[in-house]
Amino acid sequence: MTIKERIFYYLEKKNIKKEAFYKKTELPASSFKGEGFKYDLGITKIVRILQEYPELDHENLQWFIKGEGELKLKDHEDEKKPENPQIDNREFEKIIDLLLNLFAQNNAADKNFLFLQNQIKNQSLKIDEILASMQQKAQKV
Repeated sequence: MTIKERIFYYLEKKNIKKEAFYKKTELPASSFKGEGFKYDLGITKIVRILQEYPELDHENLQWFIKGEGELKLKDHEDEKKPENPQIDNREFEKIIDLLLNLFAQNNAADKNFLFLQNQIKNQSLKIDEILASMQQKAQKV
């Protein structure tokens, strides 16, 4: 599950409409639809989501950022949203470390994908050369 899929899962579990999420976080809906859905959110956008939805922070941070563990939701009665949610420096550093780790993993995966794509292209060119050579030989016979 991608981070965007986890966001949608969270919104569904909390009965939050996507439009309300876009408005509250000031994120464009286009980032979560069509081609935009394929691209990662930047660190700034993730921090903004965490500020607006503090329940995703703390014990749900590993689930939100890396998809590890389970989403732990509080009952509405137990939920106490601070008037002005703030992330202290230690928590912010933890978030940044997790995000950098996530982006490093994605970057490595992207490089592997590009390498494999290049290898496939090279093999395809070799196959084309072999087929052209075989057709030339067949015409001579």
